[in-house]
Amino acid sequence: MIIHIIEKKLVFEKHNFTFANLFLNPMKIFRCLCLSAALAVIILSKALAQDTTKNSLLSSNLPNQAAIQNLIQQNAAKLQMMGISPSDAQNLANQYLPQLQGGLSSGTSTIQANVPANPQNVTVIQSLPANSINNPLNSPQGNKDEPSLPKPTIFGQQIFRDKQLQLFNKSTDMQAPDNYILGVGDKVTINVWGYSSFSNSYTIDESGAILPTQTGKIFLKGLTYADAKKLIKSRFSSVFDITNSELDVTIVYSRNIVVNIVGEVFDPGSYNMPAINTVFNALIAASGPTNIGSLRKIYVKRGGQTVKTLDVYQFLLDPDSKQDFYLQDNDYIFIPPIGKVVNISGEVLRSNSFELLDGENLNSLLHYAGGLTPKAFLNKVTIQRYEGIQTKLININLDSLLKTKSDFQLMNGDVITINPIPETVINQVKIIGPVTSPGVFSFTQGQRISDLINGNPLRPDALLDRGYIIRTNDDLSKQYLPFSPAAILQSKSSNDNLLLKSDDIITFFSKSIFKDDLTFSINGEVRNPGQYTFGSGMNLKDALYLSGGLKPTAADNRIEISRVMEVQSGETINAIPVIVKSISIQKDLNIDDASAGFILQPNDVITVRTSSDYDRQNVVTVIGDVLYPGNYVMLNKLETWTALLNRAGGLTNSAYIQDAYILRKQNGEGISLSHLDRAMKKPGGKYDYILKAGDEIVVPRMNNSVAITGLIRYPNIDSLKQINVPYSKCRGAKFYIKKYGLGFDKLAKRSRTYVINPGMNVKGCHKFIVFNCYPKVKNGSTIVVTGVPPREMRNNKEHEPVDWNKAITTFTVSLTGIATLYVLLTRIQ
Repeated sequence: MIIHIIEKKLVFEKHNFTFANLFLNPMKIFRCLCLSAALAVIILSKALAQDTTKNSLLSSNLPNQAAIQNLIQQNAAKLQMMGISPSDAQNLANQYLPQLQGGLSSGTSTIQANVPANPQNVTVIQSLPANSINNPLNSPQGNKDEPSLPKPTIFGQQIFRDKQLQLFNKSTDMQAPDNYILGVGDKVTINVWGYSSFSNSYTIDESGAILPTQTGKIFLKGLTYADAKKLIKSRFSSVFDITNSELDVTIVYSRNIVVNIVGEVFDPGSYNMPAINTVFNALIAASGPTNIGSLRKIYVKRGGQTVKTLDVYQFLLDPDSKQDFYLQDNDYIFIPPIGKVVNISGEVLRSNSFELLDGENLNSLLHYAGGLTPKAFLNKVTIQRYEGIQTKLININLDSLLKTKSDFQLMNGDVITINPIPETVINQVKIIGPVTSPGVFSFTQGQRISDLINGNPLRPDALLDRGYIIRTNDDLSKQYLPFSPAAILQSKSSNDNLLLKSDDIITFFSKSIFKDDLTFSINGEVRNPGQYTFGSGMNLKDALYLSGGLKPTAADNRIEISRVMEVQSGETINAIPVIVKSISIQKDLNIDDASAGFILQPNDVITVRTSSDYDRQNVVTVIGDVLYPGNYVMLNKLETWTALLNRAGGLTNSAYIQDAYILRKQNGEGISLSHLDRAMKKPGGKYDYILKAGDEIVVPRMNNSVAITGLIRYPNIDSLKQINVPYSKCRGAKFYIKKYGLGFDKLAKRSRTYVINPGMNVKGCHKFIVFNCYPKVKNGSTIVVTGVPPREMRNNKEHEPVDWNKAITTFTVSLTGIATLYVLLTRIQ
């Protein structure tokens, strides 16, 4: 059982090993280690153990360190010939022997080899199925993160970039097709069942044959899978009764080959892969052709000769075209630069850019583009062509080319546009209005209106007095031809049964469009105010029911009904709104029968007033240093903020009364009212403000500090935003800026310095002759130092250079004038 599992041939530098002999022969283990070190190709990996009996059998035959030292001494001369000193051999043994022992203690190890740079000398080490190690030859797609490929720009690139094909990384990934070429290392299983019974597996040896004991050698190397099955069946028919039995041949293991991919591909190199992969599968390993790689000329070279030229387009458009091809060991796949590329768009099934071969032109391009759509306008196809440094437009008649089976020569870079047929219908009429099926209908010469409405009757709401034919004249002007639908329905020979022309629009009218939508409105203290459709005979009670009835806040004597009255004034009639009825409501919100029966008219406006005795609860908020902050309901409309603060328990000992304020929102903007200290001294005075719903009373805590912000020289003021400094009595803003802010910044505008004092009142600098007078600072104030306005804020005026010649001239003229005036005044005196 153990020997059967590990009996996989290891072909390495023309030395044949079996795993059984390897583990049972210490000398061969030593030789394998030395050769591995010399070629730098041995990689050991562990696999999970499934049978402890196997482990004990293998590990018991491994040499220990003493045996390795003896082997090194006995073979010192051979090692010197290989370029390995005894000390190097001992180091290699110390390095690899524990890994080999560890691998055997946990399962069968997998040995893989790197392919040298020269593929001509490559031999591949077969391996037992195991987890793939990080070896670019073993895993063509690698374990690293694949970079994203650019989006396809030419037809055919998508099969490589969208991963429409896959690379088979394992030799058992798929069943071989009939055209697969067998080679050395492939494993073939033969099963016979029925009258005869037989089952066995064979590996194609170096001679290219399998050796069933019943038939003798059968040479399979180079045969297709289909031909191999025929040959095996023929040979086995001489031994077994194939007529009354079934014979099946399967490839259960595909050999590994090295394929070299070069040219215009994203990842050129040598790749180790199962031979079950075709050329197109192999190109997936190299991420496919680049944007400048050809898709039409993919060369497979073997022994210096081109053995196959593949075309992606033929493979995509006709999978049975035998464009796919199986590779042999050490084959080269070469992708040359792309050839002629043209683009086609518009009314084709597959708009894209396409690579064309020599001799392929417009007809081939249309074939690759999937053909034309039914809407393609063939009389004028536009080709944009680049000639030298110019762009040239060429118009061709594709319809004529197709009829004569001619072609048109294309150049590299041509852009072909096929436009749609203009959507102008020459034989149509249109019916709109209240007919059974309005829309567009085909027109034939001699048709009349009656011919259309016979199969498309008018609806009951159709107006029979008049309809129109809207006709477009040759000069594109419109003509309206009236007719009577009633006359046509009564007699087809009526003069109203007009003769139609193409593109006529037959218009019928609905009675509803001549009917006004009459409404009335009800608003105020009802549950559903709004506009309602008016009905004949409606009264006030009906209107109140439709609006959901009266609210509890409705005034008991104020329902008004206003109506537009037409008043004669000379020769004109004016519409004047007047109140025609005022109705009282009972205490139970009911209306007396006489008032409820008041008849409404269209456009009446019913208004239910709000009771003056009803007052909603108004809430104000107290925030800060009071005993009981929170929301309070105003007791009356004239309640002041000192009265409310008393209800809130009054101020705490830490409250800073000078900084208290009211935040009130009017028209969406907040305003602040201050002077609580004055209001507390004189309740009911002018500073004791009357509150409004939504007011917020803010009473801050005393902090005994002053804030400074803006353009000062304090370090890192830009990140700090502001600094807080101790308050000093009777000091101005300049004192704080110099003492704590280290002075004004060079960009500061000193005259624009201002102070936000407690209570949100602001004071700025003022001038005394040429000196700045800075405002006094109170406890809790904020000093703001602003800068010079930006240049663009000064009416976007740019600084113009001084014209000194003009300035000197002006100065001289002015000076001369002054001197002349002085002389004249002197003489007069």
